[in-house]
Amino acid sequence: MIIRWNKPSDQGSSITGYRVYLRRADLTYDIERTYCDASESLSTECQIPLLQLRSDPFNLVLGNAVYTKVIAVNAYGDSPASPVGEGALIVLVPDAPVDLLNDPTVTNNQVIRLSWSDGASNGGATIIDYRIIYDQSTGFMVTLVEGLTQRSFVTPIGLLIEGRVYQFRVYARNSVGFS
Repeated sequence: MIIRWNKPSDQGSSITGYRVYLRRADLTYDIERTYCDASESLSTECQIPLLQLRSDPFNLVLGNAVYTKVIAVNAYGDSPASPVGEGALIVLVPDAPVDLLNDPTVTNNQVIRLSWSDGASNGGATIIDYRIIYDQSTGFMVTLVEGLTQRSFVTPIGLLIEGRVYQFRVYARNSVGFS
């Protein structure tokens, strides 16, 4: 996660660094020294791995918002803390769908009906839709359909050739991207 802030007025004394505070799961704020140690830096951004936010002392989980405050430092001392940012959500791509099944009650030599279940985690954001790719016995996967909002699909008549072996994969998409 990238945290950026605007350089405040230095009140006549050059800014010598910044301290970045992040809100913890218990709603208190703690300074982030590992990835955002700007105490001797004039950079107005830092990058924190999501794993760090999900670990001690912050202990945030998927779907939590990340709130930050920044304090500028100069010869006069510390500035007042910046207003708290709007809060970016911790989200990841969803887990891949599981239990991809061929429905034998519909499948014949011309069509296949596929169904699946969502993976264990939606990544902290709602699943938007699904994409199915398949191999037409060529060794190359191509997109069959995307934008599906249901967890099932019937291939169009004429797509399949009897006697060929097909492989299908399904991907779920949330606001971050595909599984």
